[in-house]
Amino acid sequence: MENFLRAIQEEERRIKAVLANPKAMRMTPEDRRMHNASATCHVCDKPLNGDTVRDHCHITGKYRGAAHNVCNLKLRLNPKTTPIPVVFHNLRGYDSHLLMQAISKVEGRISCIPNNTEKYISFSLRAAALYRQRPVPAGVPGQARGSQPARDLPDYDPV
Repeated sequence: MENFLRAIQEEERRIKAVLANPKAMRMTPEDRRMHNASATCHVCDKPLNGDTVRDHCHITGKYRGAAHNVCNLKLRLNPKTTPIPVVFHNLRGYDSHLLMQAISKVEGRISCIPNNTEKYISFSLRAAALYRQRPVPAGVPGQARGSQPARDLPDYDPV
């Protein structure tokens, strides 16, 4: 289970690295024609009335449509504050028990909606760090057994 939690943390780092490095917008000639002809915001479907910006995906660089400045800013993903959900389907019984035991070693805030004392309807974790970044002397309270410093991650290229 500790390996699973480490893998989740590595994936979070990759996602946040992608979000922290937005790609430049790519507009085709057709995109430009569509933008110039747009009368409504592609986000809220209300008239633009001259308040027009070019909305694009910061992960792929693809142009999405004409938008109000306010609507465009609401779509922004901040790599420092945007939560990244991990969803489990049919997480019941002993599997959730093992996961909760492993999570109990993680530094951070855990909130939980219990079904009873052993089963959970939902839980969330705002982790400060799943495992410490620097080696910690043996016997220090809160040290995860077998934890190792994080290694550098390869570049992430979204599909």
